[in-house]
Amino acid sequence: FFLHLWRNNFRPQILRLEGLLRQVRQQLERTRTSEELALAIERTGEAVARQRERVTFREIASVLDTIAEVFGVIAGQQEELNAFHEEVHAMNVALTETNDALRERERVWGKTLEVAQTVSRSGDMVSEMKRIAETILEVGHASGVIIDRLEEETLFPVAWAGYDRAPLLIPVALSKSLVGRAVRTGEPQWIERVEEDEEYVAVVEGIVSEVVMPLLQGGEPVGGLTMSFARFRGKDRELLDTLIPVASALAGFLYMERAQREIKESYHYRVEKLQELTALY
Repeated sequence: FFLHLWRNNFRPQILRLEGLLRQVRQQLERTRTSEELALAIERTGEAVARQRERVTFREIASVLDTIAEVFGVIAGQQEELNAFHEEVHAMNVALTETNDALRERERVWGKTLEVAQTVSRSGDMVSEMKRIAETILEVGHASGVIIDRLEEETLFPVAWAGYDRAPLLIPVALSKSLVGRAVRTGEPQWIERVEEDEEYVAVVEGIVSEVVMPLLQGGEPVGGLTMSFARFRGKDRELLDTLIPVASALAGFLYMERAQREIKESYHYRVEKLQELTALY
């Protein structure tokens, strides 16, 4: 009787259990990713449940129940690990993007510092500011960049980059421009749809979005920085944070350039007066 039970009931169930465990081991050995492992654990749990329905011996059923519980715990831990891996991946992506943004900022600031050093040696601020405009254009993926100088409530373009029709850049009244609003508020102005803004002056065609930075030196407005986009561009805080130190440096350049012009005009005035005095003498 016991031999009959062994051959026809107990032994086949033991062999099926052994085969199940061997199959589990093979599935786990073939997994290479966390997704494959989670799928293997799920399929193993289903196989254990099916095997449990065919078992008649309480001892084997107890073993299968224990195995099912173990795989349930493993499945829960695997889900937590997968969620953690996803969080880590998202963090890595965010860190990569932040790192790229910081590198771009470093490049812009490095170029600005390089220009400042060049200006201090050569004094040619206008051509050097054009280099800054070109760098801002590249880093900001813009369609055009304009650096304006403020003279008696009028903005005069002194450096630009990216515009195909640069000769069309003309002086604009401060009160009728977005730079004027930026100067009045002392804050950058990000206009996502320029056609919806009453103070927008279309210097060039095809502009959709625009960001304007006031250039202030000691609280005194000396000009404006305008970055234009031919496509819609939503407000980008990182880009603004990148432009703020650059705008401060540009304000210093424009202030120095204006001081140099005033000194030259003063020299010319004195020379003219001396010539007049000499003629009178």
